[in-house]
Amino acid sequence: MTPGGLLSVIALLCVVASIGISVRTTKNLLNGYVIANLPPLVTLYIIPVVAPYFIDIELPLTPIVWTFAIFAQIGQVAGYLAGLRTPVSGSTPLPAIPIQRMKTLATVSFAAYAVTFAPLIAKAGIVAAFKDPRSEIYEVTRIGYGQFYSVSGSFLTLFCLLGLFAFQRKWLVVLVGAIASIPYGSKTRFVILANLLLVYGVFYHPIQRYLRHPIAVMTTGIILFALIPAAFWMTSHDIDLAELHEQVLGFGAEYQVNFGILTTQFASYFPDGFFGGRIYLEDNILAFAPRFIWSDKPQFFGSLHLSDTVFPVLTALEKGAPSFGPFGQPYADFGLFGIIQVVGERALGGYLLGRFESAVRPDDPRSYLCLYTVIVGGFVSPGGAINPLVTVLVNLVVIAVLFRILRYESSHQPAAMPS
Repeated sequence: MTPGGLLSVIALLCVVASIGISVRTTKNLLNGYVIANLPPLVTLYIIPVVAPYFIDIELPLTPIVWTFAIFAQIGQVAGYLAGLRTPVSGSTPLPAIPIQRMKTLATVSFAAYAVTFAPLIAKAGIVAAFKDPRSEIYEVTRIGYGQFYSVSGSFLTLFCLLGLFAFQRKWLVVLVGAIASIPYGSKTRFVILANLLLVYGVFYHPIQRYLRHPIAVMTTGIILFALIPAAFWMTSHDIDLAELHEQVLGFGAEYQVNFGILTTQFASYFPDGFFGGRIYLEDNILAFAPRFIWSDKPQFFGSLHLSDTVFPVLTALEKGAPSFGPFGQPYADFGLFGIIQVVGERALGGYLLGRFESAVRPDDPRSYLCLYTVIVGGFVSPGGAINPLVTVLVNLVVIAVLFRILRYESSHQPAAMPS
């Protein structure tokens, strides 16, 4: 076995072991750490190992890829355990949020989604948007309309999150969310819906006592795994079975392969060396500048500059540039020193996860939005900001503002925010 192959096995065992430790610590088969790690376990570890046995694909197993993954996983589980053990302050019950205010905000969120998504529907047409959303909507946003796509998606997710607390007919909220997700042409929309339902069911609904049963956990895992091919089919109706089979098995392998190419051939593509933070700044600043204001805005910047240099042909198609995964930007900016950044961010992210999970309030939507954010990444998609920790922190600030607006004030019971 090659060094890369051996490290890939060790990385897989590391993920499984960390999940086992979290289950043993929380005494729950479905805890926040398990939910957060199921998608990467399947897409980044299991599928790339299984894919070569079913399709003709060669996956270069670069040792540095798996080395980064192992240390990042150790950092995340260590942070999670520390967060669980941190005493929760502020046990005084928070003032209740009037249900009517929740309904109003959920309704406003849906209206905002409809308004911001309308330009994309108008451009493609309703029939085309539902018949072939991948090419009519998703790919169009790669060369424009990106702000509408991201902002409308954030409002749709917020509607679903608040709707589960605001409305009695929760099935209707889920149905509306599922139908509205189809025109986006992205499998991510369905994964988002599945995750918010799973977090709600495991921590905030009476059904949690059944979901944590071993058979239910196994069933949930099968459903989430089946969601991948279903999402591919829903967003690309013209795809044949052979192509669907290849895409599903290859899903998740892209990060590993592309990052391996970046690390092993970095000097040949970028002879001037690492970027010293430029990629990070461009991802998180330039992405917010609309092109209709800045006419000379570069076509490819930040991580897109990396993909345009390494994969110019695929990037030029503007149908979704090749990605280098969560390690691409740190490595391009700081080289091997980027591993310290990644491990530190994963550790802090794990700590926040454990902290919010230990402070769950089953009847409080504030607790739900915070926990969902640290598990999944949040409902606000800040443009090109691909850094997971930055995204989480942005979402937590937005949540604080939302519930400051929703706070219940009276002369007898002052408003309060979660500590």
